[in-house]
Amino acid sequence: CSTVGMGSWTSPGAAAASAQEGKPRGKADLRDDLQDETMCSIMGYAKPRGPEASGPPMLLGRTHLACGAAAAAGETLSQVKNHAASARKQQALRAFLLKEGFSGPQSRKEVRHGLLRRGFTLPLHAAVAANDAGAVEVLLWGGADRACLDSQKTSPLALAKKLDRQGSHRAVISMLEG
Repeated sequence: CSTVGMGSWTSPGAAAASAQEGKPRGKADLRDDLQDETMCSIMGYAKPRGPEASGPPMLLGRTHLACGAAAAAGETLSQVKNHAASARKQQALRAFLLKEGFSGPQSRKEVRHGLLRRGFTLPLHAAVAANDAGAVEVLLWGGADRACLDSQKTSPLALAKKLDRQGSHRAVISMLEG
């Protein structure tokens, strides 16, 4: 499995492959990365990587890991659990970004405000508008900036307070204030 740091969007292998090809990463590449991440973190399979890698996905043998391979490798159960939690957060982050059409936690997406006015929004603003506390949590974990402003000069917290109706955005507001 390729692992991705908290503030990073692409895996080191995928970024290197993209840089070698000289092409920007598109939506199809992100979808493939999401599928690979799903196979790796949830189902226990890994896709062979590298220029000469081919063939079907490989089973990672999670039952062997649970039976003592982690201890033999010097990992404690809490480290394994932390890695699994991190993989789940990364999966949720990628899924939200792909679903909403963003390329990363700090990326901009063009939106229209009426017929003629154009602007941009950011992933954190989209999560706030959708009142998705889980997405707000993983975006903050993934490096999204709480103080970022959209094209209307609105912060995510200000947007959440504006959209709040009788406590509807309480969880989102709490996360953004913390």
